[in-house]
Amino acid sequence: MSILYDIMYSPEKKLGKKPMKKREKNKLYDKIDDLIKKCVSCNCCWEKAFNTSASGDNYYNYYKDFPAYGKEKEICPKCLKQLED
Repeated sequence: MSILYDIMYSPEKKLGKKPMKKREKNKLYDKIDDLIKKCVSCNCCWEKAFNTSASGDNYYNYYKDFPAYGKEKEICPKCLKQLED
């Protein structure tokens, strides 16, 4: 046996490669990504903005060109207000 044979035909442990770990689900971007919803009326994605003012008003961020794959479907406040009027 030669060193070249060992390198070519050895398992990954001998080569020093570590197996890839699965991504953990408790990351911050998973939590934030779950807050974004897709509107079924206007087909845009939206989220409630984090408010730092003391007035208590609700602000929303709208994203027109946002991938909506796997997002929760819910009517956005802008379309909900138009439906009420």
